Amino acid sequence: MSRLNAFFMLAVLSIASSARGDDFIPAELAAARAGEKATIEMRVESSRLLADRAEPVCFLNSQKNYRDSRNFTVVIFSKALKKFAEHGIENPAEYYAEKNLRVTGEIGLRQGNPQMIVEYPGQIEVVKVDEAE
Repeated sequence: MSRLNAFFMLAVLSIASSARGDDFIPAELAAARAGEKATIEMRVESSRLLADRAEPVCFLNSQKNYRDSRNFTVVIFSKALKKFAEHGIENPAEYYAEKNLRVTGEIGLRQGNPQMIVEYPGQIEVVKVDEAE
């Protein structure tokens, strides 16, 4: 797909989302909103908890390959992982795997790729498939 076609498709998705009055942004459009606070909608296609580190970290990815240029990543650092555990979510990578989510926070860029650092479990909402459409 050419860049122009991709841009056009993203613009149409954005307009359609706005026309419905939705307050969330598809993960594919997140990079364009870097620096803004927003709610991103995504499906967790891959996830990983690096628990064996001195400071554990969890990644929830919108693409199977986290290196895919279309990937959006939710990052949960050690301090936040403790808060998830207090809410009964010991392993967010397993808990959120293959689920549709709406994640609220500030969109950042790491090496040009969009991500959101989550500090509290309340920033993540699991969405039923019919709600996500």
